[in-house]
Amino acid sequence: MSVEAIAAMLLPAIGSGLGVYVAMRVDLARVELLARLAHEGQVSAHQRIDRITEK
Repeated sequence: MSVEAIAAMLLPAIGSGLGVYVAMRVDLARVELLARLAHEGQVSAHQRIDRITEK
């Protein structure tokens, strides 16, 4: 089997794998953003509760 034939078989597989990896990274970034926003909302809510209960 020639190098060109091997490359012709491997390159699409590598490209597909790279596409899956990029999609996973995008999903993880989205999940991280949602988690950060949820945490900030939780902190804000606790601060409001603390201000209310201090009065």
